[in-house]
Order: sequence, then C-alpha cells, then structure tokens
Amino acid sequence: MSKRRVFGVIVGVIGMFLGVMGARSALAGYKSDGPLSIGSTYFYGAFGTVRNTGNASQYMYCYVYATATPYVSASCYATNGAGASASCSTTNATVVDAIQKLNSDAYVTVYFNSSGTCTGISSQNTSWAPPKVL
Repeated sequence: MSKRRVFGVIVGVIGMFLGVMGARSALAGYKSDGPLSIGSTYFYGAFGTVRNTGNASQYMYCYVYATATPYVSASCYATNGAGASASCSTTNATVVDAIQKLNSDAYVTVYFNSSGTCTGISSQNTSWAPPKVL
C-alpha cells in the first residue's frame, strides 16, 4: 500500500473518531422547546414550553375528577397560539391513572378519537424539555 493511501486511511479513521466524539458531546445538554402541536386525533407538547410562551392564549392541561360514589374521570385540553384547539375526556381507569401521574414539566402526547374520548396518553420526563418558569 502506498504512503499516500495509508495516510488517507489514517486521516479517514481519525476523522470518523472525531466525528463520533463530537456527536456524543453535542448530545450532552440537548434542548428543545417541545412546542404545542394539535392534530385531528392527538396533541402534544411540553408543559414548560406552553407555560413559558409569550402567547397568553396558548395552554395545555389535564385534570382528574373523582367522587366518593365512586366515580372517576379525566380530561385534557389544548389550544395553540394559532387558536386551534382539542380536548378529550375519559372514564377508562388505565388512562385516568396515567393522566393522574403526569409530571407538571413533562412532554405529553394525548390521543383521542372523533367522539372526544381520550384513548391514550404518553408522558416523557426528559432533560431536553424546559421546566416552567414561574
């Protein structure tokens, strides 16, 4: 193998190593706003991003309602800065339990059907989603 070819291989290997190391360090401290997005059967966003927005008409929240009868239900609501909104409610114990356990700084996806029933929820407690600024 020629000296030129060996040099090219060495430079290529070093470049790959530095690229991998650079990519690893670039992931440390990754941040994203997690803006509120609303679709026809879902909405998602980070509670912190929605709270921290400069748009006072934007919001996202969920709550649980329970009585001693016993009755339990949960509802989730969202309105983005453009005025699009979505909401759903459920009495499904599994979904109600998941909503009840939401972290107030979580990145949340709420799924619902055309009847307005919450059919699922996904919650991520991540380092990249911003906390609420009070």
